[in-house]
Amino acid sequence: MRIFEAAVALLQERFRVPATVAAVAVFSGPPPTPEQLDDRVRERLAPVTRLRLRMDTDVRGRLRQPYAWRLADETDVAREMTHHHLCSGQRLEDLVADLVGRSMPHVTGGPLWELLVVHDAASEQFALVLRAHHALLDGASLFTVLRLLGDEAPGALPPLPQELEAQPAATGSVRAMVHGLRGLWRRAGRLPCNEPVVPGRTVVWSSVTADVMDAARNALPEGRTSPNNVFLAAFTAAVRACPGPLGTNPRLDRVYTAVPVDLRGPETRHALGTFVSAVRVRMPLETTDPLTRLREVGRQMADNKQLHRAEGMARLTDHVAGLGAAGVRAFARHLLSNRSLVNFSSSFPRWGTDVLVVHGRTAGSVIAVSNLPARIGIVAAFTQYSGRYSLCLTVDHAHPACARPLVDAFMAEMHALAVTGSQRSTEHVQWPGETDSLTDGVSGRVARPGS
Repeated sequence: MRIFEAAVALLQERFRVPATVAAVAVFSGPPPTPEQLDDRVRERLAPVTRLRLRMDTDVRGRLRQPYAWRLADETDVAREMTHHHLCSGQRLEDLVADLVGRSMPHVTGGPLWELLVVHDAASEQFALVLRAHHALLDGASLFTVLRLLGDEAPGALPPLPQELEAQPAATGSVRAMVHGLRGLWRRAGRLPCNEPVVPGRTVVWSSVTADVMDAARNALPEGRTSPNNVFLAAFTAAVRACPGPLGTNPRLDRVYTAVPVDLRGPETRHALGTFVSAVRVRMPLETTDPLTRLREVGRQMADNKQLHRAEGMARLTDHVAGLGAAGVRAFARHLLSNRSLVNFSSSFPRWGTDVLVVHGRTAGSVIAVSNLPARIGIVAAFTQYSGRYSLCLTVDHAHPACARPLVDAFMAEMHALAVTGSQRSTEHVQWPGETDSLTDGVSGRVARPGS
C-alpha cells in the first residue's frame, strides 16, 4: 500500500471521517435493463484486479501494520451494484451526500467500491453513482472505471490490464522537494471551517457551458489563462462573498487552498489507484477586483509548476514511506490533518471532451464528489465533462447553510469573468444560464447567475 493510500485509510480509522469519494453520471430517459447492466458490469469490471483489493486488518478489524492490501478471491462483481429509487421530493444531491458521508467498507474486509443505479421517475432520468474509498480510487480512477462501463466507440480500444495496473513514478528532484517544503512554510490562519469536521454531509452542484469558461479565460488583458486558474479565482470570489466559514476578523492574507495534482503522465493515464500530490495556493481574498484575483492565482500556479512543487512533494512522501508505519502516521498527522497548512481544498478532475454512452444512452453530465479531510469542512471539486464545467461542493454538518450561497456566488463570478472576456473578443456572444442540475433538463429549472 502506497503511503498516501495508507494515510487516507489511517485517517478514516483514527478520526472516524469517511474517506468516500464518488463520481455521478446522469442520463435522460429510462435506464438499461438490470440484466443489461449486470452483464456489462461482469464483462468490464470482473477483470479489474484493483477492484478486488481489500485492506489488510487484524482479528479486531483494525488496520494491520505495516499497512497493506490483500487480494480477495474472485466474486460476482455484479453483487456490488444496487438499484435505488428516489422518493417523491428526494434530490439526487441528497442521496449522494448520504453516500459520501458513510465510510467504506460496510463490513470489515468487504469491498471498497459500490455502483448504484439511481432511478428518478419524476424527472424521467437515471444516474450511475460510483463511490469508493479514496485509498482505492481517486477522481481520475473513478472516471476510468465509469469509462470501462461505456459502449465501445468505433476505432477505440479499451485500456489493457497492464495499463490499469501501471504505477506512475515520482520524478521530483531534491531541489523540487525543497521548493515543495518552502511552499508550506507560512502558516494558514485558523478558521471555523477548520475545526474537526462534523458528521453529516451536504452536497450541492451547478454547471456552466464550455462557452462561458472559454470567455472567462480571455478576461485578462495580458492573455488567455487556464480553466484551473478561472476555477480558483471564482472559488476565491465565492468565499469572499460568503464569509461565514471565515469567522470574525480573519487574516485574509493567511487563507490557503490545497490544489491536488494528478501524477499520471500520458503513458499511465489509465492507472487505477490514488496517484495525487498537491500544491498550496493563497486565496487573494483581500482584493475586490476579479482580474487581480485571477492574475494572482495564476501567478502562484505558474510558480508551483515552474518549481515542480507537486513532484517534489510526491518524492518527499516516497522518502517518508521508508519509515514504515511511523512514516504513515507522521504523513497523516502533519500533511493530511494539519489545519495550519490549508483551509480549503480545490480539485479539478477532467473527464475530457468525449461523452459517456451506456447501452445507447448518453450522459448529460459527469461530476466528481470529494470527501472531506479531517479538518477541512468545505471542499470544492470542479469537473470538465464534454461541453460543460460543473462545480460540486461537499460540506460538513457545521456549514450546510453555506453550500448553496457559495455555489451561486461562484457561478456569478464565472459569468462576470465571461462578460469581461467577451468584451475583449471581436465577436459578441450571448451566454446561456447555468443549470442547477447535472444536465439540461435534470431538474427542469434553469438558474440565473447568482440565483
